[in-house]
Amino acid sequence: MEKIKLDSSQRVRAESILEQLGNGEAHDEIAYEIIYLRDLESEVKKSIASFIVRHGFATGHGDSIESLLEELDWQMSDRNARLTNWSNISKLLIEADNSNEYVAKNIKKNGNIIGTMGNLLVEMTPYSIDKAKGD
Repeated sequence: MEKIKLDSSQRVRAESILEQLGNGEAHDEIAYEIIYLRDLESEVKKSIASFIVRHGFATGHGDSIESLLEELDWQMSDRNARLTNWSNISKLLIEADNSNEYVAKNIKKNGNIIGTMGNLLVEMTPYSIDKAKGD
């Protein structure tokens, strides 16, 4: 088992509990605290998992808070790389010499016009990436 590191106030509390255990006094308190902490950890994991899913990411096999955050981290990095790539591609298409051939084309889905290529490119280009680069 990994050794748990405590700060000074936690150490004082632990010493007090150990002393009470030695006197046979603190068994109930320790059992309650363990159950409380396990339930609290479970609630935190549920909250993090809910946040991850609500923002369109998968939780993977997140069995711990750390593994949930690791799962979110790589997915955010991947998404950010894709957004940067999309931003660069859309700028190239909009600024290309023959962009008018593409930008004015109507895009259809299920027989309905959903917009022009130019409008869709502008809508899909992340605002924050443009501003981060000073454009």
